[in-house]
Amino acid sequence: MHDGAFKTLEEVVEFMDQGGGSNAHLSPLVKPLSLTAEERGRSRHVSQGVDRRVHTVHDAVLTQINNESFMPGRDSHGLRGQLDFGKHRATSSYYHNQRRLYMFRSLCVLSATALSFVMGGLAFAADMKGGPADGFDIHVMAPHKMEDGSVAGPFHHYCKAIKPEILQCLLFESTSPNAVLTDIEYFIAKPLSRSAVPLDVWNKFYHDHDVEIATGRVQVLDMSDAQAKEVAAAAAKTDGIIFHLWPRGAKAPDGSVGHPTSVGHKIRTE
Repeated sequence: MHDGAFKTLEEVVEFMDQGGGSNAHLSPLVKPLSLTAEERGRSRHVSQGVDRRVHTVHDAVLTQINNESFMPGRDSHGLRGQLDFGKHRATSSYYHNQRRLYMFRSLCVLSATALSFVMGGLAFAADMKGGPADGFDIHVMAPHKMEDGSVAGPFHHYCKAIKPEILQCLLFESTSPNAVLTDIEYFIAKPLSRSAVPLDVWNKFYHDHDVEIATGRVQVLDMSDAQAKEVAAAAAKTDGIIFHLWPRGAKAPDGSVGHPTSVGHKIRTE
């Protein structure tokens, strides 16, 4: 790779995936990675991110090289024709030679750093496995009825199914990448929630999603209308329970946990 044999990141990933090619000096620890298509894509994204960082560092190095305060012996008029280092006299050619040497050393460091990042990225992609934070891609937006009777939100619910009868959702007040996680909600299939939870407990903490959807205040986002209707129909067969973790207006959580319900919530009698 260091000799310019590959022109694209895809070619580099393919080369590493095959075990680095035939080489008499190749370490026995280097073996084919057998990456999946998804892992190849992740490797490419990691490498692209490294490439951007390397260019950023490279620009910073050149800025430092060209900075007037980088070399000694400068005055307010720029580089002197000859630089005085005690008893020795240095010509401007010496300065340029030193500058080229510094650039060469810096680029060597950058190349080694880039290679280590790419190799680390490939190893990371090969070993990376899905975790519990993956897959929250069902996006639902709805307001909540707080315990004091006020309406808050709407909240953005990012949900995924963890069992055939259970969805779990992470709730935020916005779609900002840095939005605070304010609530957690579980969608529980009605046969399960209504058999496992006593009626008085259900009425205190749960709400019927079918009733909530009927108010017209629930939106399923980021998918086609047909898919949204399917999600809404599935959600209507569940009950929800919300855990409100970050009090409204608070600078930090205070340890209290609230249990809002849905707008339009109705008490069950049986």
